[in-house]
Amino acid sequence: ALVISLSKYLVLRETEIGKFKELFIPFIMTAIPLMLIVAQPDLGYAVLFLPLLFMMLFIGGANVSVIIGLVTIGFFSLFIPMYLDYSNFIQVDDIREALGSEGFYKLADAVKILKEDVWQYVTKPDADHNLSGLSTLKKYAVSVVTDAENVKIFNSTSDKVEALNPSLIRDFLRNDLAIFITIIVTATFYGLGLLGFFMLRKRWIKITSTVMLVISLTFLSSFAFRKLVPFKPHQVVRVVSFANPKKFSRGAGYQLRHSLITMGSGQFTGKGLFRGDMTRGETPFLPEWYNDFIFSVIGEQMGFWGCSLVLILLFLLIFRGVTIALQSKDDFGALLASGITATFFFHVSINVGITMGLFPVTGIPLSFVSHGGSNLLISYAALGILININMRRHINA
Repeated sequence: ALVISLSKYLVLRETEIGKFKELFIPFIMTAIPLMLIVAQPDLGYAVLFLPLLFMMLFIGGANVSVIIGLVTIGFFSLFIPMYLDYSNFIQVDDIREALGSEGFYKLADAVKILKEDVWQYVTKPDADHNLSGLSTLKKYAVSVVTDAENVKIFNSTSDKVEALNPSLIRDFLRNDLAIFITIIVTATFYGLGLLGFFMLRKRWIKITSTVMLVISLTFLSSFAFRKLVPFKPHQVVRVVSFANPKKFSRGAGYQLRHSLITMGSGQFTGKGLFRGDMTRGETPFLPEWYNDFIFSVIGEQMGFWGCSLVLILLFLLIFRGVTIALQSKDDFGALLASGITATFFFHVSINVGITMGLFPVTGIPLSFVSHGGSNLLISYAALGILININMRRHINA
């Protein structure tokens, strides 16, 4: 539905889409379903909407420099808050060991029970936390870490651990005053750049001022996200842990490590179709293998050649979608075919990248392969639309 509506809008505003103001409607059209999916909550799948939007804007003729600037702002707006939270999470084990070495065994045990979730309690100990879904053991741990004296001990120990692991980037991004100064300075340079361009008409001045604007908006939006949209610990860990799965070997990194082992166990020829031993039993070595990690099962059972065959078939489908879009003489059909093909491309690329540790673990299925009826139904409907566009490719010839 999003692809169809975006295609129609871009065709209707074809001559005006190069202007910045024309981008507001596509962003609103994308934000509505995106926020509904985030509310489910399914942050991983919602992220898929953003590259799809930018791809369609690019194909529809939007200003490339504006798209690059928006992509940069959007990426760092999400990455910086997650990076700061992640830098806290990876220190939990060090804080727990430091507490134990100083004799605070009760607090150290509570930190061990809560793991990275401990931060949401120690940062706001007086808040009314919803503990209804927690086990008795975790409720006990929360009562320990939210004690006023223990909060002081935890923060003091955290500062000591940070001092032993200095990071200039982390400390700068966490300093609100430094961020405000950066925003003001870059915004001032942007204003001076506009004035200079108006007076001298030099292209390099305009480019420099635009870069200053992007930097200013990046820091401003990331600061707003960090203060107004707190990420849940499991979301941050799932997104960032792919860079260091060993640190979360029993948590978010567990699935990724087992995915790589399962895929590699098939070697070149595989173990044989339906003969894989990593996905058997009530507690298989690779949990939930039939959903987002089905490509790892293909690697185990059919090996390198089987993975190559599946990828070739899927990318032949994507290539055919590209040719249909290029051959269509109808602008709406060309945009619609491009959007559908881009959707398939992102599904395949991200899913395979996840199983190989190239992207963060998110819930995106592999088209026509993963278990799931709704995705299969919509994928077939999209293929039907592609075929229809191909049949009518000379409609405006």
